[in-house]
Amino acid sequence: MRTSKPSSRARNSWLKNNLARATYEQSISTEMQAAATMCDSRARELRAQLESYEREYCDLQKN
Repeated sequence: MRTSKPSSRARNSWLKNNLARATYEQSISTEMQAAATMCDSRARELRAQLESYEREYCDLQKN
């Protein structure tokens, strides 16, 4: 049985598709990282705001 070697054209096509997939996956990964960073920043803002409200509440309780 003889195994044929892929043609240069087929290999180039495969390489282009592979590169396109890798580029797409990198893009998705970057987008996910940006979304996670934004969520983390917002969560920190909300925690700080909550702590401020809790301190204000405690101060109002004392008066």
